[in-house]
Amino acid sequence: MNDAAPITAVSGRRRWPKRPTLLVQYLLLQPIIIVLCLVVLRIPPPEPAPRYLVTDFSLGENGAERAVTLPHFTASHYTMNDPPLYRGRFTWPGGEPQAAWSVMLPRFTNAVEVEVNGVVILDSRRNPAANRPDRNTPEIAVIPGSLLRDGANDLSIRLFVWGPIKGFLDRLYVGPDDMLRPSYNARTLLFVTLPVVFSAWQAILAVILGIMWAMRRHEPAYGVLAAAMALGVAQAFFQTPLEDSAYSRLNAILISAAPLESAFVLTFALLFFGWKWPRYGWLIFAPGLVVAAAGLAGDPTLSREAFLLVGAPTVGLYLIALALVVGHSVWRRQDAFGFMMGCALTIVLTCWALDVLSVLQLAPNRRILLALAVLFGDAGGDRRRADLAVCPRAQPGRRLCRQHGHPGARGGGQAEGQFRPRGRARPRSGAGARTHPPDARPA
Repeated sequence: MNDAAPITAVSGRRRWPKRPTLLVQYLLLQPIIIVLCLVVLRIPPPEPAPRYLVTDFSLGENGAERAVTLPHFTASHYTMNDPPLYRGRFTWPGGEPQAAWSVMLPRFTNAVEVEVNGVVILDSRRNPAANRPDRNTPEIAVIPGSLLRDGANDLSIRLFVWGPIKGFLDRLYVGPDDMLRPSYNARTLLFVTLPVVFSAWQAILAVILGIMWAMRRHEPAYGVLAAAMALGVAQAFFQTPLEDSAYSRLNAILISAAPLESAFVLTFALLFFGWKWPRYGWLIFAPGLVVAAAGLAGDPTLSREAFLLVGAPTVGLYLIALALVVGHSVWRRQDAFGFMMGCALTIVLTCWALDVLSVLQLAPNRRILLALAVLFGDAGGDRRRADLAVCPRAQPGRRLCRQHGHPGARGGGQAEGQFRPRGRARPRSGAGARTHPPDARPA
């Protein structure tokens, strides 16, 4: 007996009703999501009471001195040898026992050195997490009681900038430590702890997807997404190289791997949603390889410039392409996964646009960068497309018949998809047919 051929069947995956109104609902929902994102992002991060603000400073930059008010952007992109110096004052009420006082800096780019009455109390260059411009890491330093004087005290901040974007110093706070510490802890939770938790979740997801791909080599989409998740984890835990060292180039390549990660995610979407892979599809990875080559062949400065000029626009371009692919899936397939992934991409695109406007100093959001902290959703388990012909599993001891009308089908009257017990004789007609009852035995 010939092997049975698969029949056309409909997968058990739940599909939404095919009606044009679903696509209209999807398109109308995206502006609502953008407006909600803008409303949520206008909520300021936790900050201490305004009475502890110190905003009026005298800035010495490029041999000139002028009065400025924080927050402030520097005029130069590179100030490592001659950093801008901000000089200000704060009042410490003496004469009675006082609690410990601290200086809190909510946001700065790229590094700061804080002095109180001529003594350095904080150098953020010692904290690798605070040196990355894509992080919103706050800093706080306790002022030793022996440095404080009754009345006015001198406060100086040197801002180190190593490009490629301009330096930035947000307004800072000076006051009792127990009044500043809660806001610092809340910001640390939002901008330091939660990204680490998300990165750990991303690492677990990368391992699970890698195992799925190893068990199912015929579905490369899961392996591609596992590679994207692994690159995302590498970006989270490597440090910004300030100078050439044994691992500075490797760190620069992995930290600036966002174009490669977005290329892998776009490739996953094309494979997962059933698009035909184009002949020149591998050019998707070209911008990421250019940024990686800049980090491998050049110094950290060249790597940062390549990421700003090539990497950041590439991420936005691939996000738009990914949104178009998902939108096409919502139109053709109309399933819940494409609908939710499209909404998530709208959030990521909104954050990316706000980050670009912030870097270009076109949006007054005090340089709170969010796009790199937003994670792509995963594929979500084993899915089968309903428009494909699949072969149902036969029960033990049964063989699936060929499709009705197939040239090799036996028994033209056999219903499509009917199962017949293995080994049971087929009834015969004509002269050779057996005529004894089922329970009779031949002599």
